[in-house]
Amino acid sequence: MKKVLFVIESLSHGGAEKSLINLFRNLDVTNMKVDLLLIKKGGEFEGMLPDYVNLIFLENLLPKNLFFRYNKRIKYWIFRRFFKNFHNAQLYWKVYGKELVDFPRFYDTAIAYNQGFSTYYVANKVNAKYKVAWVNTDYKKAGYLPIFDRPYYQKMSKVIFVSKEGYESFKSAFGLTKVTAATGIIPDIVDVGSILKSSDEYLPKFDRNTFIIVTVGRLAKAKGYDLAIESCKNLIDNGVNVKWYAIGDGSERENLQNKIDSLGLTSFFVFLGYKKNPYPYIKHCNVYVQPSRFEGLGLSVIEAKILNKPIVCTNFITVNSLITNETTGLIVEMSSTSISKALLRLYKDEELQLKFINNLSMEHDDYLEKPIRLINSLIN
Repeated sequence: MKKVLFVIESLSHGGAEKSLINLFRNLDVTNMKVDLLLIKKGGEFEGMLPDYVNLIFLENLLPKNLFFRYNKRIKYWIFRRFFKNFHNAQLYWKVYGKELVDFPRFYDTAIAYNQGFSTYYVANKVNAKYKVAWVNTDYKKAGYLPIFDRPYYQKMSKVIFVSKEGYESFKSAFGLTKVTAATGIIPDIVDVGSILKSSDEYLPKFDRNTFIIVTVGRLAKAKGYDLAIESCKNLIDNGVNVKWYAIGDGSERENLQNKIDSLGLTSFFVFLGYKKNPYPYIKHCNVYVQPSRFEGLGLSVIEAKILNKPIVCTNFITVNSLITNETTGLIVEMSSTSISKALLRLYKDEELQLKFINNLSMEHDDYLEKPIRLINSLIN
């Protein structure tokens, strides 16, 4: 019986988290005992874990002393204020890493399912025969300092990327400071059957006389919601009867809502918050938009493809592996003007919308079985 540990920061709504849930639902655990270590409690996906997964929380491994916790929080706040060239995850590890005890169990395989804290923890605190780190972001744009991360990746048996472009970004960021661990590419796991079934669960209350746009993703700077809001304003100024729905939550919600209010878009750009099932909204919109500044892969775009929606994406690094410009969607510059021009074009050209829908309906990519096979092979 193989003992396997997965480590991820939380099971809040996000691409890596959703991919991990899909992995657990389809993993062959006949000869496997699986533990999952979370840094933070309370993620929306926690309730979706299969019964075989043994859930552990990192906070149970931290000292309980209140003075210790208060002191560390102050130190972390100071570090964030004065060490701007570090990623927040790197600063968090600098503050808390030394205080964490080694994980008290031995594993055949330990997998850090995202970069940052999870990777540092598996590298330094977990006793395992085989260690794997997942990189599911555009490492170069995400703001990690490679010289800090190199010792941790050097302790890995293998580093897995969710896209070829993600691997190239990682390699470029490290430059001459190379990581010698073996590498591989395994895309995020998408359960097509589940998405199609869930998309029929209900019908959103959309006004059919309105041009409906949907975007799904965390409310974070990386996701480019500020560009989406400005694009919405441009569409209204061009006489488009538009309603833009944003599905997700995050740290930027208040700032983004202030921007919406200041532009007079309160009735036109609407935050729906986190939705356990966002697929009916995607299925019944006119256009799906991904205005991201960077992505590790772009899981929400894949989901929109599965539902055959016309798509507009900014030109983040993985976009060309997701859609073909002018064939299955439109790829535009990372600006509100470019996004709104593409949307205005689709609004006026229903034939172009139908062309994208028809072309997407003929695509049959393997989003589930191949990644699962690769991960089973990796663990075994």
